[in-house]
Amino acid sequence: MKKLALITITVILTNLNYIYAQTPAATRVNRQQILLTVQGFIKWYKANRPYLDTIRLIQGGAPDSTTRPSIDWDGVERFLAKIDRSGFVTAAYLNTHREYFKQIDKNLEGFKLTSELIKINGMDMDFVLRTHEPDEILQKLIKGNAKIFSADGKKAYVGYELYPNTRLLFDLSYHKKWQIEAINYDSFK
Repeated sequence: MKKLALITITVILTNLNYIYAQTPAATRVNRQQILLTVQGFIKWYKANRPYLDTIRLIQGGAPDSTTRPSIDWDGVERFLAKIDRSGFVTAAYLNTHREYFKQIDKNLEGFKLTSELIKINGMDMDFVLRTHEPDEILQKLIKGNAKIFSADGKKAYVGYELYPNTRLLFDLSYHKKWQIEAINYDSFK
Protein backbone atom coordinates (compact mmCIF):
# COMPACT_ATOMS: atom_id res chain seq x y z
CA MET A 1 0.00 0.00 0.00
CA LYS A 2 2.85 2.39 0.84
CA LYS A 3 4.57 1.51 -2.45
CA LEU A 4 1.40 2.22 -4.38
CA ALA A 5 0.99 5.61 -2.66
CA LEU A 6 4.66 6.47 -3.31
CA ILE A 7 4.39 5.48 -6.98
CA THR A 8 1.18 7.51 -7.37
CA ILE A 9 2.75 10.61 -5.82
CA THR A 10 5.86 10.21 -7.99
CA VAL A 11 3.76 9.93 -11.14
CA ILE A 12 1.69 13.00 -10.20
CA LEU A 13 4.77 15.11 -9.44
CA THR A 14 6.48 13.99 -12.62
CA ASN A 15 3.40 14.91 -14.67
CA LEU A 16 3.13 18.30 -12.97
CA ASN A 17 6.80 18.98 -13.68
CA TYR A 18 6.32 17.91 -17.32
CA ILE A 19 3.20 20.09 -17.69
CA TYR A 20 5.03 23.11 -16.24
CA ALA A 21 8.00 22.53 -18.55
CA GLN A 22 5.62 22.40 -21.53
CA THR A 23 3.88 25.64 -20.55
CA PRO A 24 4.85 28.41 -22.98
CA ALA A 25 7.10 31.07 -21.48
CA ALA A 26 4.41 33.68 -22.10
CA THR A 27 2.11 32.04 -19.58
CA ARG A 28 4.79 31.91 -16.90
CA VAL A 29 4.89 35.37 -15.42
CA ASN A 30 8.25 37.07 -15.21
CA ARG A 31 7.51 39.81 -12.71
CA GLN A 32 10.89 41.44 -13.34
CA GLN A 33 10.09 41.91 -17.05
CA ILE A 34 6.78 43.53 -16.13
CA LEU A 35 8.46 46.02 -13.80
CA LEU A 36 11.25 46.72 -16.28
CA THR A 37 8.66 47.55 -18.94
CA VAL A 38 6.93 50.12 -16.73
CA GLN A 39 10.19 51.59 -15.40
CA GLY A 40 11.66 51.68 -18.91
CA PHE A 41 8.63 53.55 -20.21
CA ILE A 42 8.82 56.09 -17.37
CA LYS A 43 12.51 56.77 -18.10
CA TRP A 44 11.83 56.94 -21.84
CA TYR A 45 8.96 59.36 -21.32
CA LYS A 46 10.95 61.62 -19.03
CA ALA A 47 13.74 61.83 -21.63
CA ASN A 48 11.37 62.34 -24.61
CA ARG A 49 8.72 64.55 -23.07
CA PRO A 50 10.45 67.82 -24.06
CA TYR A 51 10.28 66.78 -27.73
CA LEU A 52 6.69 65.50 -27.46
CA ASP A 53 5.64 68.82 -25.93
CA THR A 54 6.82 70.66 -29.07
CA ILE A 55 4.53 68.73 -31.43
CA ARG A 56 1.62 70.87 -32.55
CA LEU A 57 -1.70 69.14 -31.90
CA ILE A 58 -4.08 72.03 -32.67
CA GLN A 59 -4.34 73.98 -35.89
CA GLY A 60 -6.28 77.12 -36.76
CA GLY A 61 -8.06 79.36 -34.34
CA ALA A 62 -6.64 82.41 -32.57
CA PRO A 63 -5.14 84.71 -33.62
CA ASP A 64 -6.56 83.79 -37.06
CA SER A 65 -10.23 84.71 -36.92
CA THR A 66 -10.99 83.02 -40.27
CA THR A 67 -10.51 79.42 -39.09
CA ARG A 68 -11.84 77.51 -36.16
CA PRO A 69 -9.45 75.45 -34.03
CA SER A 70 -9.25 71.76 -34.87
CA ILE A 71 -7.00 68.79 -34.17
CA ASP A 72 -3.84 68.75 -36.27
CA TRP A 73 -3.96 65.09 -37.32
CA ASP A 74 -0.43 65.15 -38.77
CA GLY A 75 0.79 66.32 -35.38
CA VAL A 76 -1.24 63.68 -33.56
CA GLU A 77 0.24 60.94 -35.75
CA ARG A 78 3.80 62.26 -35.19
CA PHE A 79 3.10 62.34 -31.44
CA LEU A 80 1.77 58.77 -31.43
CA ALA A 81 4.50 57.47 -33.77
CA LYS A 82 7.17 58.76 -31.39
CA ILE A 83 5.49 56.99 -28.47
CA ASP A 84 5.07 53.84 -30.57
CA ARG A 85 8.77 53.79 -31.46
CA SER A 86 9.55 53.54 -27.74
CA GLY A 87 8.43 49.90 -28.00
CA PHE A 88 6.70 50.11 -24.62
CA VAL A 89 3.06 50.53 -25.73
CA THR A 90 0.46 48.49 -27.61
CA ALA A 91 -1.60 49.49 -30.63
CA ALA A 92 -4.61 49.60 -28.28
CA TYR A 93 -2.84 52.28 -26.19
CA LEU A 94 -2.24 54.37 -29.32
CA ASN A 95 -5.81 53.87 -30.57
CA THR A 96 -7.19 55.06 -27.23
CA HIS A 97 -5.29 58.31 -27.75
CA ARG A 98 -6.60 58.61 -31.32
CA GLU A 99 -10.16 58.24 -30.01
CA TYR A 100 -9.46 60.88 -27.35
CA PHE A 101 -8.32 63.38 -30.00
CA LYS A 102 -11.30 62.47 -32.24
CA GLN A 103 -13.65 63.39 -29.39
CA ILE A 104 -11.88 66.72 -28.85
CA ASP A 105 -12.02 67.43 -32.60
CA LYS A 106 -15.73 66.67 -32.59
CA ASN A 107 -16.24 69.09 -29.69
CA LEU A 108 -14.28 71.77 -31.57
CA GLU A 109 -16.71 71.60 -34.51
CA GLY A 110 -19.11 73.77 -32.54
CA PHE A 111 -16.58 76.53 -31.83
CA LYS A 112 -17.32 79.92 -33.36
CA LEU A 113 -14.68 81.83 -35.27
CA THR A 114 -12.83 84.25 -33.01
CA SER A 115 -9.48 85.97 -32.77
CA GLU A 116 -9.45 85.56 -28.98
CA LEU A 117 -7.55 82.81 -27.24
CA ILE A 118 -9.89 80.16 -25.91
CA LYS A 119 -9.48 77.22 -23.57
CA ILE A 120 -9.92 73.89 -25.33
CA ASN A 121 -11.24 71.30 -22.90
CA GLY A 122 -9.04 68.22 -22.77
CA MET A 123 -5.99 69.89 -24.33
CA ASP A 124 -4.68 71.44 -21.11
CA MET A 125 -2.97 68.38 -19.66
CA ASP A 126 -0.21 65.87 -20.21
CA PHE A 127 -1.76 63.21 -22.46
CA VAL A 128 0.55 60.35 -21.50
CA LEU A 129 0.33 60.63 -17.71
CA ARG A 130 -3.14 62.20 -17.84
CA THR A 131 -2.30 64.93 -15.38
CA HIS A 132 -1.89 68.69 -15.07
CA GLU A 133 1.32 68.17 -13.07
CA PRO A 134 3.52 65.85 -15.18
CA ASP A 135 6.84 66.93 -13.60
CA GLU A 136 5.55 66.17 -10.11
CA ILE A 137 4.10 62.82 -11.17
CA LEU A 138 7.29 61.81 -13.01
CA GLN A 139 9.36 62.55 -9.90
CA LYS A 140 7.02 60.45 -7.77
CA LEU A 141 7.20 57.60 -10.29
CA ILE A 142 10.99 57.68 -10.51
CA LYS A 143 11.39 57.75 -6.72
CA GLY A 144 8.44 55.47 -5.99
CA ASN A 145 8.11 51.74 -5.71
CA ALA A 146 5.96 49.83 -8.13
CA LYS A 147 3.65 47.12 -6.91
CA ILE A 148 2.30 44.37 -9.15
CA PHE A 149 -1.35 43.97 -8.21
CA SER A 150 -2.17 41.19 -10.61
CA ALA A 151 -0.23 39.22 -13.19
CA ASP A 152 -0.87 36.14 -15.25
CA GLY A 153 0.58 35.06 -18.58
CA LYS A 154 -1.30 37.66 -20.63
CA LYS A 155 -2.26 40.61 -18.38
CA ALA A 156 -0.61 42.53 -15.56
CA TYR A 157 -1.52 45.54 -13.45
CA VAL A 158 1.22 47.64 -11.87
CA GLY A 159 0.57 50.55 -9.55
CA TYR A 160 2.47 53.41 -7.98
CA GLU A 161 1.02 55.10 -4.92
CA LEU A 162 1.24 58.82 -5.67
CA TYR A 163 -0.73 60.31 -2.81
CA PRO A 164 -2.70 58.86 0.05
CA ASN A 165 -5.66 57.13 -1.62
CA THR A 166 -4.40 57.67 -5.21
CA ARG A 167 -2.47 55.29 -7.45
CA LEU A 168 -1.28 55.48 -11.03
CA LEU A 169 -2.05 52.14 -12.67
CA PHE A 170 -0.33 50.62 -15.68
CA ASP A 171 -2.36 47.99 -17.51
CA LEU A 172 0.00 45.69 -19.46
CA SER A 173 -0.52 42.85 -21.88
CA TYR A 174 1.82 40.20 -23.23
CA HIS A 175 2.26 39.70 -27.00
CA LYS A 176 5.84 38.44 -27.48
CA LYS A 177 6.82 41.00 -24.82
CA TRP A 178 5.15 43.02 -22.09
CA GLN A 179 3.69 46.33 -23.27
CA ILE A 180 1.51 49.04 -21.73
CA GLU A 181 -2.11 49.03 -22.85
CA ALA A 182 -3.43 51.81 -20.65
CA ILE A 183 -2.44 54.25 -17.92
CA ASN A 184 -5.15 55.22 -15.44
CA TYR A 185 -5.65 56.54 -11.94
CA ASP A 186 -7.23 54.61 -9.11
CA SER A 187 -8.65 56.00 -5.91
CA PHE A 188 -8.71 53.71 -2.91
CA LYS A 189 -9.28 53.85 0.84
